[in-house]
Amino acid sequence: MISKFKNFAFYFAASFFAAAAFFIFVNGAHGANLSSLRIGPSSGAFTVGGTFNVSVFLETAGESINAVDTYILFPPDKLQVVSPSAGKSIIEIWTAQPSYDNQNGRIHFQGGIPSPGIKTENAVISTITFRVKSTGKAVIRFGDETKVFLNDGLGTNVLGEAKQAIYDLVLPPPAGPIVASPSHPNQSSWYNSASAILNWTADQNLEGYSYVLNTSPIDLPDDISEGTKNEVIYRNLPSGIHYFHIKALRESSWGGVTHFALNIDAAPPAGFPIEVVPGTRSSRKNVVISFSTTDRDSGIEHYEIKIVKLNDTHEAEDEESFFIEASSPFVTTLELGNYEVTVRAYDNAGNFTEAKTKLEIVRQFFEIVSGIKLRVGEFFVIPLLWLFILSSILIAVLAYAAWRTWSWHSRVHSKLLEGALNDPVISKRLEQLKGKRMEYPTGLPKSLVILFAIGIALTAMFGSVKAEEVRLTPPIITVISERISNEEMFYVGGKSDVEDSAIVIYFQNTQTSETFSEVIYTSKRGDWFYSHNKALPSGRYLVWAQTKIGDSLSPPSPQNEITVTRTAVSLGARRLSFESIYLILALLMGSVAFGLAVFIVYHYAHGRRKKGALAREIEGAERSLQEGFEVLYRDVLKELEHLRKTKSSKERVEEEEKILEDLKIIKEHIGKEIADVELEFKGHGHG
Repeated sequence: MISKFKNFAFYFAASFFAAAAFFIFVNGAHGANLSSLRIGPSSGAFTVGGTFNVSVFLETAGESINAVDTYILFPPDKLQVVSPSAGKSIIEIWTAQPSYDNQNGRIHFQGGIPSPGIKTENAVISTITFRVKSTGKAVIRFGDETKVFLNDGLGTNVLGEAKQAIYDLVLPPPAGPIVASPSHPNQSSWYNSASAILNWTADQNLEGYSYVLNTSPIDLPDDISEGTKNEVIYRNLPSGIHYFHIKALRESSWGGVTHFALNIDAAPPAGFPIEVVPGTRSSRKNVVISFSTTDRDSGIEHYEIKIVKLNDTHEAEDEESFFIEASSPFVTTLELGNYEVTVRAYDNAGNFTEAKTKLEIVRQFFEIVSGIKLRVGEFFVIPLLWLFILSSILIAVLAYAAWRTWSWHSRVHSKLLEGALNDPVISKRLEQLKGKRMEYPTGLPKSLVILFAIGIALTAMFGSVKAEEVRLTPPIITVISERISNEEMFYVGGKSDVEDSAIVIYFQNTQTSETFSEVIYTSKRGDWFYSHNKALPSGRYLVWAQTKIGDSLSPPSPQNEITVTRTAVSLGARRLSFESIYLILALLMGSVAFGLAVFIVYHYAHGRRKKGALAREIEGAERSLQEGFEVLYRDVLKELEHLRKTKSSKERVEEEEKILEDLKIIKEHIGKEIADVELEFKGHGHG
């Protein structure tokens, strides 16, 4: 059975590694050359009511492609598909007919190219015609399900990049009176005022104007004149996009129409919670504050955050300061204390919603300070050297107490056994117990051995821990080696909002104030990672980063404090710092002290129990001796009575005196023996 299991395990492992090797080979062979999709034109301005065409282009990077599965997403409130496919296409076989969904803003193409596939740099997959429904910005992008398949018979997806397109959607140029709004001047901006003032150019030769305000971007006013006034006010307008349409009457003939947009958002963004990692009460000074919300009409424009230290009276009284623009997640470093975090979410109309939470940064209960001191909560700080001296004294005292307790327990136990040897049954049982005891190795109590084992296991676990105008946003540090030795490599990584940008990483030694920097570059997704090419000298450092494009630098990221400890011992690939050794020794000494305490309690409790048993046995022996003496005394009295009857007066007196003398000696001897036993017992009681 075991042999079959081994064979099965061998074949399973061989199959697994063969499959893994094949997978790596296949992916490695094609991982370097990835195809890309793009939408063209990538930008442009188009008028409401008009149509425009966009094409989907494929670039194969020198690989042979035989199939595509394309999903395109567009905003259905701004665009409408007129035709999903027009003109030429490299697709020869449509495996699924081109389809579109104007309600959800989705287009799907799926087709193939017969073998040997196609290699191309700028081939058209399809052309789509859109109609513009409303003003604003429209983003057309590829869905996550989009795939480009390699002509390898395995259906390998080699899509590397899918580029989106952004378009400006505007109203047609004015054909009638020139319209302006002092309350809502910019047609592409949002305003939180629900009252709108509109005015237009006046002409004395005009006979009147016809105008209307509605939600249709392209509409015609009726042919009924509203008079010759050149201003109108609308009040209590609901949030949303409104369109003002106006035309002029000249010589009994109506002219062209002018359209003007009013973007109104009088409602604030939705309420939202604030999340704090690792938690609202933590001993970690580096915290990550996350927040996110939505706005129904104009959308979220930016967030602002304020962190007030409640322990600082001056800072807490300053209500409106300290708000800074921020993005989620917001990473910061805080000192010990209580804080109130306030986040405001602003929409594009200037409305905001405010959320608050409180967090507390507490001190670690046990903390190594400067590598040579131990801080215990808020109570005291003690040098590690003194801690080990006091611990050694405590262990020595406990060891002496343990030896005294064990010696006392052994004497009580021996005395108890000696008293029990007079019973042959008990003696036999004791001999059997002695024989059994010889079968087990002598040594430390099992409880103490278990405690040592737990201490060693904890030590092993601990020892394994290793230790337009471009407005740039600071990079976010998501991973950093906060505590390393001076023989380990330092690393730091994170994300940036700007793709293919430079990241400047700064290091400052807090002891010497020496500062140096390194420059790396982000990936296309904004990820970045840096590892120092050599070990840092021991000490404490502040690390922060900035995004750099050209000569422009972003604000600095929050500073992170790292500790580089000096390696004390190297054991093969494992290196232990002095701080780690201190903690390991403290753990071992604590385990020893705890074990000795358990040892003392164990032997003291058993000794007390056996002392009670011995006391009861001594009391029984004393009673037995007293009873025996009384029996002997009665027998002696009977013997003397007999002598008085049978012996002469002289003989009787001499023998009676001899018997009484013997009785006196026996009584004194018994009393002395009992006194010695009690004295010895009391001596045992004192250990």
